[in-house]
Amino acid sequence: MSFFSKNTCYRVDLLIAIRTKRQIHVRSMLSKAVVLLLFFLLLAFLAKAQTCQGVLSANLISTGDFGSGPELVVPANPFLAPAYTYQNSTPPAEGAYTLAKRSYDAMPGLCWANATDSSADPNGYFMLVHANTAASIIYERTIEVCDDMEYELGLDLINLASATCPDAPVPDIDLLVNGQVVHSIGALNADESWHAFHTILAVGSGTDLLVFSIRNNALGAVGIDNIRLQHCAPAIDLPSITQVCNEEAVLTIDPTNITYPNPYYQWQHSFDGGSSWEDIPGAGENFHTIDNPINGLQYRILVANGPVNYQNPGCRASSSPTTIELVTPVTIYQTPTICSGDTLQIGGQSLSSPGSYTLPLGGSSGCDTLLEVLLFNNPTYDQLYNQQLCAGDSFLGQVFTSDTLLQFNYLTTAGCDSIIH
Repeated sequence: MSFFSKNTCYRVDLLIAIRTKRQIHVRSMLSKAVVLLLFFLLLAFLAKAQTCQGVLSANLISTGDFGSGPELVVPANPFLAPAYTYQNSTPPAEGAYTLAKRSYDAMPGLCWANATDSSADPNGYFMLVHANTAASIIYERTIEVCDDMEYELGLDLINLASATCPDAPVPDIDLLVNGQVVHSIGALNADESWHAFHTILAVGSGTDLLVFSIRNNALGAVGIDNIRLQHCAPAIDLPSITQVCNEEAVLTIDPTNITYPNPYYQWQHSFDGGSSWEDIPGAGENFHTIDNPINGLQYRILVANGPVNYQNPGCRASSSPTTIELVTPVTIYQTPTICSGDTLQIGGQSLSSPGSYTLPLGGSSGCDTLLEVLLFNNPTYDQLYNQQLCAGDSFLGQVFTSDTLLQFNYLTTAGCDSIIH
């Protein structure tokens, strides 16, 4: 029976403002009133955002899941816990840590939980640390970050004591950044289950490195997995398919959706279905014009908070890719005939003179349907005839005594109105 269950994981949401040491240092000369004012301003800031707005970027801690492999234990020391000795067997002794697939090998140690990696990967590793002293750093890493951004810091933890040993030491965990506690997780219950935690960090201007540490304030053994630091990136959507029916296409995103104070744009294209991407020289706007599009070519846009941050892949926001689909416009031919002087309404145009016309019609695909019109005119007639009569003579059954203008309307054989005077 396995005691590991993802259904027992929980999320804890906090927002912590991270600044450099000189930013969080309060000079002793400041009055109590100023300190209190700063405190309440910080509380007001924290209340604004309790969750990551947008989407999560790539994990800046690329080895946060500790990888996977065929061996039960990672043989080489990864140097993750400065005060502990690396042990290439399980379970680790007091004062030791290891990276392994499960908490013990053959026979279980006294009061050890039967724990495995916190993922669906049967070959995945997690970190096991057996504390021998209180208030010790059980994991530490320096991370390159980008300033003026919010990050989500998260990890999975498990108390490695068996639930059948109620007197086993209970780990008490704090998360620290630059030596300051940013989240106090507290005691980990011995329920033989992984628990997920995360908090929001606001990294200030001028900060490019963070030292992230996990501290156990008590004795006991703890399992660590899936450590991640991901910046809160804006969501950028492109259509999955961009249909093109001429020699030019324009891709664009709405710049008002970009939350970075100094957005830096870079369009990329892929010739292998998205497996690899190349920067497009000169494509540094929120729109990109494609001359002579190629069917099947993919495009995306990357956005970062300035050109320096763009150099760090973990500090970029990426749009969804769009694939070019070339569409051949449909041509429709029509040869209408109208009477001379009449007007034909077709394709949003008014035509009256005979001749050849090419009219674009909007199609459902976004490409124009071409309407080729060859317009003919049938003639109409307006003719004047003079008939000499003497006073009292009759004409067409009428007697005339003075000059008179008569008008007769007829239809031609083509159905056009004609007038005889």
